[in-house]
Amino acid sequence: QDFFASEENAAAALVQQAVLQREQMPEWFSASQISPLQSAHDLRCLAGHFDFQKVALLGYSYGTHLAMAAMKVAPSLFERIVLCGCEGPDQTFKLPAQFQEQISKLSSIFGRKIDEDVKNATQAVGEHHTFGLHWILATWLGVRPRLARVPRLLQSIINGDTTQFQKATEGFMKMLDNRPPTFWLCDSASGATLARAEQIKADATKCPIGTASNACVRQVGAAWGQCDLGDAYRQPVEAPCPTLVLTGSMDPFTPSENVATAFKNASEIHQKVIKNATHTDLLTGHAVQKCVA
Repeated sequence: QDFFASEENAAAALVQQAVLQREQMPEWFSASQISPLQSAHDLRCLAGHFDFQKVALLGYSYGTHLAMAAMKVAPSLFERIVLCGCEGPDQTFKLPAQFQEQISKLSSIFGRKIDEDVKNATQAVGEHHTFGLHWILATWLGVRPRLARVPRLLQSIINGDTTQFQKATEGFMKMLDNRPPTFWLCDSASGATLARAEQIKADATKCPIGTASNACVRQVGAAWGQCDLGDAYRQPVEAPCPTLVLTGSMDPFTPSENVATAFKNASEIHQKVIKNATHTDLLTGHAVQKCVA
């Protein structure tokens, strides 16, 4: 109960876990060795090891963020690039406005005010589970198998039946237990510019789940001793070769709107929006596979 009461409580537990994991690492380990920038350098070295003169690059989800880092590190390496989703250099921390838009889309699809359901369900679960509900919803809103369950989950809570919510929290805790340290290390290294942070703060007041989509990243990253890559890293990237970006109209994690500000030469990017595609559809969906082929 205490874990899901607030981000502070959840972060405290996850920080304690991170400290214990860090103590088990060898003395030579440094958190700065695990970041998207370091991975981009590793990719360049890997291509050199195999004597690849040119590489075709496919990135999905966080892989699109890594791909953009690689474009900066080794622009001449790539002959063509396909990105499934778009997480730009300053887009790792998600905008609550994108989740509010997703909630509005769900409202239209299901013919009910989902934002009101979130508020009513929040009151029903009580203060010990408020943050937990919002965090779970933040992860469900871009995942097709769970998206349709959102209205049912909220309605069951409002009706006083906590069975579905209990199962959701148990599954969420298992997911957190299995989440590798690299998730926290890479996202915390990417960070956010001051402008992005201020936009997130402003958006949060208009979204019923607030900033839950970015929960605990900074705190856990700090516990590992991770270093922020800085604003120079977070500048838009210039695509060095023909680049196709596929985005989903129902994806709040790597949304279509990200393309315009992720690239310096956004007007030269070939973007295709896959109608009704969620985040998890962007690698395996039939329409996506057809475009990539």
